[in-house]
Amino acid sequence: MDKSYHTITSYYKHLPILLVALVMVCKPYQIEGVMGELGAALLGKALVSIVAGWDFARYESMLPADTRFQSVMPNMPAMVREGVLLFGEKTSLEKDERQGLMDLFSTVGVVEEMLSALMVAAGMGMGCTPPSLTS
Repeated sequence: MDKSYHTITSYYKHLPILLVALVMVCKPYQIEGVMGELGAALLGKALVSIVAGWDFARYESMLPADTRFQSVMPNMPAMVREGVLLFGEKTSLEKDERQGLMDLFSTVGVVEEMLSALMVAAGMGMGCTPPSLTS
């Protein structure tokens, strides 16, 4: 198993204390290890995940009680500001936090809300859909 994320989280182990929000960007199999290292550093923070297959329900049991969460699934054209970004409808972000995040992500594409139960399936489709069909 690739443990390269340990170097990053160990190096920045005090960084979460300074931040209001963190964005989870890693391979799905690395999440449990990263979450274990971050642990209490997530208290009172917002966590935004763009990890395929990991929605609110999968994170919920690992998050400290007062951690706010939002799942987002972008497609590849977002890299050239022509993408579609799906926001899971189930969230624990405050309304203004969520809107600010949606506004931020709208700078790289169209933002749409998706039923949380469909986020995993939608993420699979997003990964192989041509940009002309999503925008």
